[in-house]
Amino acid sequence: MKLDSDKAVTSSIKENAIKNMGIHKAVFPLIVRLATLAFFRPITQDLSQVRELLNRGSGPNSNISHELSDLIGIVFSQDSDWKQMYDMIAEYYADGRIDLGMIANVGCVMRSSLAQSLAFQIKFAHTIEKLFPKRCSLQKKIIEPFFLVYWKNRATRADMGFRTAPAYAERRIQDVSAAQQGTRLRSLLREMVFCVGLKISDDDRSWLESEQTS
Repeated sequence: MKLDSDKAVTSSIKENAIKNMGIHKAVFPLIVRLATLAFFRPITQDLSQVRELLNRGSGPNSNISHELSDLIGIVFSQDSDWKQMYDMIAEYYADGRIDLGMIANVGCVMRSSLAQSLAFQIKFAHTIEKLFPKRCSLQKKIIEPFFLVYWKNRATRADMGFRTAPAYAERRIQDVSAAQQGTRLRSLLREMVFCVGLKISDDDRSWLESEQTS
């Protein structure tokens, strides 16, 4: 799995995100794609290209482009922990900067324990559905693959955080993967709640079990 064209995608940041489009509409999908790629190969060069483009930003949007570059560095740093990024998410959301909070969420998912990551993913997925149409290409081609690859990786590693046998979790992930694109995110998280044995709120359970429409 790889980006269709690293140069084309990273160039779109300069054309879109650093100008007038919302960051969550342009840079967020790229960050999710890079997080997915990180399960398969080193992404050091990709990150350098993205951050270099952002750091070139000038004019009225230069501050946000540099801030975004720094955030991306934190999200993908092996030295970062989920608590640091969780605090950042809280600050971003409190300031109404949902776009940056979404990017920091990717780091929380990757850097936390299995059960903690699942708890983050449920809240994260709920926010994603509010921002992006459920069956849009972004959901099908970028967001769902990230979550599926994350869980395939954890199950293949026989992570000790599973309540069930990792092989059982892997089969459930495969079943979800075969379902219709654009409908898989809630199903995946619902299955993983069972496999991990995570206790969730009634509201979260109702959301996971409700029909996904539109």
